[in-house]
Amino acid sequence: MRWAVALFVLCVVGSIIAALSYAVSQAHRDEELLATRAEAMSANLAVMIHDAGAHASAVTALFHASVHVTEQEFSSFVEDIGLTEGMFGMGFVAAVDQPEIAGFELELARNHPGAFVFEVDEGEPVAVGLRDTYHPIQFWWSVDDLPAWGFDAGSDPEFAAAIERTLKTGRLSASGFLVFPVSAKEGWVISQPVFRADGTVRGVVATAMDIDAVLAAALLPGVEDELELRIHDLTGGAPRTPEGAWSESVRAANRTWRIDVVSTGGSPNLWTVMLIISVGIAMGAALAAAVLAVSARLRQQSEVDKMRSLNRQKDDFLATVSHELRTPLTSIVGFADALREGSGELSRADQVEMIDFIADEADAMEGIVQDLLVVARLQQHGVVPITCRAIDNLAAEVKKIADQAAIVRSSPTTVSGNASAFADPARLRQILRNLFDNSVRHGLPPIEVTIEADGVQVRVRVQDSGPGVGVAEVPKLFDRYRSGPNPEGLPTSTGIGLWLSRELARLMGGDLRLVGTGKGAAFELTLPVTGGGECVIEPSALAEQAVGF
Repeated sequence: MRWAVALFVLCVVGSIIAALSYAVSQAHRDEELLATRAEAMSANLAVMIHDAGAHASAVTALFHASVHVTEQEFSSFVEDIGLTEGMFGMGFVAAVDQPEIAGFELELARNHPGAFVFEVDEGEPVAVGLRDTYHPIQFWWSVDDLPAWGFDAGSDPEFAAAIERTLKTGRLSASGFLVFPVSAKEGWVISQPVFRADGTVRGVVATAMDIDAVLAAALLPGVEDELELRIHDLTGGAPRTPEGAWSESVRAANRTWRIDVVSTGGSPNLWTVMLIISVGIAMGAALAAAVLAVSARLRQQSEVDKMRSLNRQKDDFLATVSHELRTPLTSIVGFADALREGSGELSRADQVEMIDFIADEADAMEGIVQDLLVVARLQQHGVVPITCRAIDNLAAEVKKIADQAAIVRSSPTTVSGNASAFADPARLRQILRNLFDNSVRHGLPPIEVTIEADGVQVRVRVQDSGPGVGVAEVPKLFDRYRSGPNPEGLPTSTGIGLWLSRELARLMGGDLRLVGTGKGAAFELTLPVTGGGECVIEPSALAEQAVGF
């Protein structure tokens, strides 16, 4: 009898423990699954906002390249680059002073018969009131041909605030949530100012985002009944995060957004828990087998989680590379089509400026592809071809690389000192291009390059004038596929530049290290002096990193 009672009690306790383990494990898996899905949807939202900003920058470049942009040129350019997910239109909002509004309306009516400069009063278009400056939509392109031409964006308080914010910062900027009067859609505007050569305001290029379309595109397929995706503008305050929701703040287009993902599913099924208890009481003999099965399940789940993590890292890297290549490609396609279709109407100066834009963006793409090819070779073989020779005038070589790098041209760069070095010129260019890119992307101008030699080594120090590197960032600074915070107006980096540059420096018998984290980040590249040795390959140093996806 005692053994029967003891066995019964043991079965009851074991079944209760198994039921509780199931409930806790199910809840934990649900939390992990929610986090995995939410991270993917958050990344989708960030990509859409970034892409809309990239399109605004590309169209802004069209206005900088040409003093007189026509309706046909604008529409053709936007149609060529297309609209990204979540966007329903792009427009150019002109800045027109009061004495010039009548002439503006005549030109608008010639392009669009019946059009006039208007504002919206109780849902109806009416003639604009008297004010010093107007901001009417001069050019507009959308997939559904909304008649937005002539709408004075400055007459709407939300639109006026967005325009003022963009012009005040002089950079790519997003508005708060607003309702588009012409279409009644709700969303926001990502805009970038356009200035004339004398610094006066020419207008604003704006991309219109539909919040319903954005959220629908960001939501993963098949989870519509399980998850709800919400986005809040933190700049103007936001409601509290719902209990149990996954939440993350994203900084994009000069604004901070909070993304909430809320699970609409319930807690673990109570009947399932009761069934486990009942089965445990009735079948105590199977308790050991159940424990083993649960353990095996947990091990399998751990392996699945590891594979998900690896796949997520791979997807993040591929997405980053795709967007970094697509950003210059968008401008290349747009300018190439503009040259092909409007070459007879463009001046020689405009054509040369557009060709320069295309060449700069192509150089940027070539640098990205070159880095990826070297990384792939290092991962497969652990080495890359290195051909070292004497470089007698290292300062001239550095200046030439700085002059050729489009990303450095807007940042004053000085080079002091000189020496001779023993290195592969192509790999040296690759290293310096990455260091200059890092200084412009994460620092501030000016950039100072100092060259010194001690008879054994040459030290090339590249220092910017930015905030420097945070203490927490230093240990992972040279990790592969790690990208630091991305500034506004520049595409996300691949995260391989510093890692690759250090490996190339070591292959040439030198090294690359961070030597300053205070006022500006300072990186020091060391190379052998001329005649100081041969290119040294250290396979053991590379073997630890030669593991790819």
